Amino acid sequence: MIYCIMCGGTYTVWETPKQLALINGEPIVARTIRLLKEAGVDPLDIYITSNDDRFHQFGVVCLHHKNDYTSVLGKISGYWLDAFYPKFNDDQKVTFLFGDVCFTADQLRRGQERALRYRDRGQ
Repeated sequence: MIYCIMCGGTYTVWETPKQLALINGEPIVARTIRLLKEAGVDPLDIYITSNDDRFHQFGVVCLHHKNDYTSVLGKISGYWLDAFYPKFNDDQKVTFLFGDVCFTADQLRRGQERALRYRDRGQ
């Protein structure tokens, strides 16, 4: 199972990405990575999607992408997740996580269990 933490955005409201906001002294994205590792996920199966170089500090692969799926006059001009699908093989199962959400260990564990059950059913 691949975990893809989405950390893109234009950062127009804050001067820094929300994913780097500190929760108990730890950036939200670092917390998510730590919890995934603690749940037994191989660090090679954790990716961050962002064109911002500040995300290289977390020790996982940072995927850069051309984003043709941005807002044009307030409307989405395409399917933004499609920017990441070509990065993975067709047979790989990928779980996309929003990088600015502060997950609990239990939420990630339950999500991982559901994803593995889904995978094991061959779907």
